[in-house]
Amino acid sequence: MRFLSYFMLLCFSSCCASSEVGTTYHVGVENIAYYPIQDFSATPGTGILQDIVSAFAEETHIKVEFIPLPITRFATWYQERAIDFRIPDHPTWDDAKALALTYSDPVVTLCEATIVLAEHADKPVDFFNIIGMMHGFTASERWKTRIAEERLTIVTDTSLKVLTQMLLHNMVQGLDVDISTIRHELELMNLPPDTVTLAKKIPVSTLSYRMSTIEHPELLAKFDTYLKTHKEQNRELARSYGYYNGRKCSDIIPD
Repeated sequence: MRFLSYFMLLCFSSCCASSEVGTTYHVGVENIAYYPIQDFSATPGTGILQDIVSAFAEETHIKVEFIPLPITRFATWYQERAIDFRIPDHPTWDDAKALALTYSDPVVTLCEATIVLAEHADKPVDFFNIIGMMHGFTASERWKTRIAEERLTIVTDTSLKVLTQMLLHNMVQGLDVDISTIRHELELMNLPPDTVTLAKKIPVSTLSYRMSTIEHPELLAKFDTYLKTHKEQNRELARSYGYYNGRKCSDIIPD
């Protein structure tokens, strides 16, 4: 009898342990082009985030389907869409307190810097009165005082190409985006990458992109383990995309 009970328990445990295998999980992603970090403006998507999540899925024998969703509706993705995970995400973003979310460790860590034309690299903070950024992104804390004092205006667009053109034509003094994304746009325009650089006198901070879930914290824990054991592989992946970190405030793949 004891043997039978033990056998049934063993079978139950094995069944539960393998219940994820072959399951398809739906991952909500932003329907924007922010290459090389992510680009889900068309199907199939591409970028560093997608490749890391896809490699994890392959190693754990699960399937993932990326669901591009409007960034302007980011706070309602979990309520309105049947998604299992959301990436990128961060505990400080809008709905973090409203939902019972579990977050992964940082998947990538980006430098939050202001990108300027090379000839404006040494300009002081008072030089900046218009900053461009992606539509749906949140203005950096470093600008909050100047915005409140109406000394700085934030303009947004859904297109990196448009933002890059605005910078090139001095319609904005700087862009709050990852420098790799702008250098990719310059490459598409046949312009040299050193056309732009990081503003030297504007504070630089870091921002980590994570993955969140409501229903699958156990699988997210496995993802954390994967991130820890595949750091070098993920760094090589970022390098393969030509990722440029500029002023090295942080390695894109966190330690």
